[in-house]
Amino acid sequence: MAKRTGVAWLLLRSALYGLAGFVLVPVVLFIFVLGLGHAFDPRCGAPGASGCGAGAGAIALASAVPAFALFFLVSVAVVFARHRRGQPDFAAVLDRTPSAETSGLTQRNDRAAPPA
Repeated sequence: MAKRTGVAWLLLRSALYGLAGFVLVPVVLFIFVLGLGHAFDPRCGAPGASGCGAGAGAIALASAVPAFALFFLVSVAVVFARHRRGQPDFAAVLDRTPSAETSGLTQRNDRAAPPA
């Protein structure tokens, strides 16, 4: 299978991750907040107590758009990080290599040459 590259593929994949966050984060937050409400408020779960569900629903709805944006941007950042990691920076590598004089690759002969 050919490797899919390009801006269109990046945007499509990022949008799919964003939609996954758009759906999953509010569902998880709704269950979490509703569970906390039932655990710490004895009035939650009683007949006629609709405040717990309404508050959890409001928090879930408020988190949908930021979750989409977060998942979309993280997906784009991961692709750019992988792309950048795949291309080595040769200038940085060359700047860190020790010179031949300090690495022991050259041999200095300070003494006089032996008699022949």
